[in-house]
Amino acid sequence: MKPTIFASLILLALVTSASAADYEVAIDGRKYLFSQGVEQEIILKDGKHISVSIEGVKTRTFQEHGISLTYPSDMKLGQESFYGIKQITLESTDSTLLMIQVFPAGVNPAGVPGDLLAGFREEFGNLGARFPAKSTAPCKRSTGGVERVGVELSWALGALAHKSEIYTMQKSGKTLAIVFQYAEEDKGKAMPRYAVITKSFK
Repeated sequence: MKPTIFASLILLALVTSASAADYEVAIDGRKYLFSQGVEQEIILKDGKHISVSIEGVKTRTFQEHGISLTYPSDMKLGQESFYGIKQITLESTDSTLLMIQVFPAGVNPAGVPGDLLAGFREEFGNLGARFPAKSTAPCKRSTGGVERVGVELSWALGALAHKSEIYTMQKSGKTLAIVFQYAEEDKGKAMPRYAVITKSFK
C-alpha cells in the first residue's frame, strides 16, 4: 500500500487529541503519538516501513433546517427544495457525495428507504448502470454518536463500482434521510470526509 493512501486511511483511526498538536493514532494494532505536520516512520507487523503524518482538516459549518454539522471545506454545499422536501448535498471533486433530505412532518420513515432505492435504480439505470443479482444489503454507520442501520445499494457504471448507503431517522418530529454515495476507487478519500460529518452531526 502506498504511504499516501495509508496516511489518508489512518485518519479514520484518529481516536483522541492529547493537546493542540498531539494525537494518539492506532495503526496496525499499535498506538502512536503524532504531532501535526511532523512525518514519522512506522514499521508495520509485516516488517514494511511507511511514512505517516497527520494534517488538520479545514472545515465549514452548516446549521439550517434543524440540522447542525461540520464538513470538510473541499466539499461543495448545495441546497434545493421540492414537494416540501429540503435537500442538502455535499459533493467533492471525486465521487464522494452526501445527501440529506428533510421531509415534511407526518412522513413515515418506514417507506422512505424503499422509495429512495426505487428512485436510485431508475435514475442510475437510465444512465446505463448495472446492478448485481444481489444488489442490496444491510449496512451500519454511526451518526451523531448513534449507530444506525440502513440499506446499501451496489451498482456500476462501466467498470466503476459504486455504493449508495441509505439511512433514515426521526429528528424534531420530522423524517430525515441521509445518503452516503461513493465509487469504490474513492473509498479511501470518502471515509475520512464522512467521519468529519457524522461525528459532528446534530
